[in-house]
Amino acid sequence: MHSKHLQFTDHPNRAQALGEIHARPVQPLGPEGRLRRVATYFGREPGRHDQMREEFASWCHKNQIKPQFMTDRQARYQVDDYDVTWQLHSEHVSITWMPENVPDDPWPQNIGLEAITAAKLLVTTRVDLINADTIHQTALEGFRRASLSYAKVEEGMAEIATDFLPDQDGFTRIEFAGAGITDVRRGVIARYLLEVETFRSLALVALPVAQDIGPRVDNVERGLENILKRLNSETDSQINEELLTELNKLALETAHFHGETNTLFAASYSYDQLVRHRLGLLEEKRMTGHTNMARYLSNRMDPAMATCAALQNRLNALTDRLTRATELLNTKVSIEIHKQNQDALKAISDTSVSQYKLQTTVEGLSTIAITYYALGVIGYILAGLHIEGMPSKTIMLAIAAPFVLALTWLAMRHIRQLHSKH
Repeated sequence: MHSKHLQFTDHPNRAQALGEIHARPVQPLGPEGRLRRVATYFGREPGRHDQMREEFASWCHKNQIKPQFMTDRQARYQVDDYDVTWQLHSEHVSITWMPENVPDDPWPQNIGLEAITAAKLLVTTRVDLINADTIHQTALEGFRRASLSYAKVEEGMAEIATDFLPDQDGFTRIEFAGAGITDVRRGVIARYLLEVETFRSLALVALPVAQDIGPRVDNVERGLENILKRLNSETDSQINEELLTELNKLALETAHFHGETNTLFAASYSYDQLVRHRLGLLEEKRMTGHTNMARYLSNRMDPAMATCAALQNRLNALTDRLTRATELLNTKVSIEIHKQNQDALKAISDTSVSQYKLQTTVEGLSTIAITYYALGVIGYILAGLHIEGMPSKTIMLAIAAPFVLALTWLAMRHIRQLHSKH
C-alpha cells in the first residue's frame, strides 16, 4: 500500500536515499571502441559546486543541449557522434565520452569540455576496448616494461593492461580486451578502470603538500626544542615573556599547517580506500612474469599515504607539546609575577612600618614642641599680670607644664583618631 494512503509523510531524504543506488547506472559498452575521461579538480572551496552546475547549465543552454539527468550530479547527452557523460563529485568534475563512427580526436570540440573553466586539469584517461579475448603482444610492447601492469579479470575471460604513463596526447592508456563478456560487464569493468585512475590521482594530490610542509614542521620542532632548553635555565622574567611570545607564534604556525592538511589528508585517505575497493572488485589474476594494478599501485601509494599519515601524527604531537610548553611557561611566568608582587608588598609593608615609626617620633616631638611654645605663651601672659600675692612666674609655669603637656597629647591623639577613621 502506498504511504500516502496511510497518510504518512515522506522523510525529506527518502527520494535521495532510494535513488542513490541508481545514481551511477552502468553504461553498456560494445567490444570495440575508445573511452576517454577528463577530470578537473576544484577542491572544497565554498560555492564551487554551484559554480560547476551553473557553468554546465549555461553551456547546455548556449549549445541547445538537453541532457538526461540521472541525478543532480550526473547527466548524459549526445553531441553529434559522441556519447558524453558529465559528473560532479565532491572535489572534481569529470566528462567521459566515446566517439561513434568518427575518427578519434583526443580533445574534441563542443562536447562540454569548454564548460569547465573554474577547475584545474588533473586526470586524463583513455580505455581502449579491444575486440578480442586477450591483449595482443604488439599492444603490450607499446607500454613501458618497468611499470607495466597486466592481468586477467572476469574469471580469466578478459584482460587489462596499463603502464600509468601519459601518451603523446597526455592520456593514460589502458588496454581492455573483453570480447567474451557481456556489454554490461564491459561497462562495469571500464568504469572501475576509469575510477581507479581518477581516485589514485586524487589521493596523491596530498603528497606534494606533505613534502612541502615537512621541512617547515622541522623548523617549528627545532624552535620548540630551543625554547624548552632556554626555559630550563632562564630566570629573567622579561626573557620568559619573550619565550612565551615565540611559543604562541609557533602554535599559530602549527595551527595553520593543520588547517592546510586536515581536510586534504582526510580526502586522500578516502580516495586511497576507494582505489583499493575498486581494485578489489576487479579481482585481478596475475599473469606469469607480470605484476597487476593492485600490487603496482600499492607499492607506490602506500609510501605516499604513510608520508601523509606520518606528517599528520607529527603535527598532532607537535600541537600537544606546544600546548604543554605554553602551559608550563605560563605557570612559570605567573609564579615569577606572584613572587614579584610578594616582594613589592613586603617592601610596601616595610615602608609603612618605617613611616609609622617616623610618624610616631614626629608626633612625640611635636607634642613637646607645642607644649614648649604653649608654656612660652603662658609665660608672656603671666609676665604681663601684676596680681598681688600671686606666686612667681617660674612656679606658675612649673604648675601649668604637666597640664599643658597632657592637653597637648590628648589633642594630638584625637586628631590621629580622626585621620584613622577616614
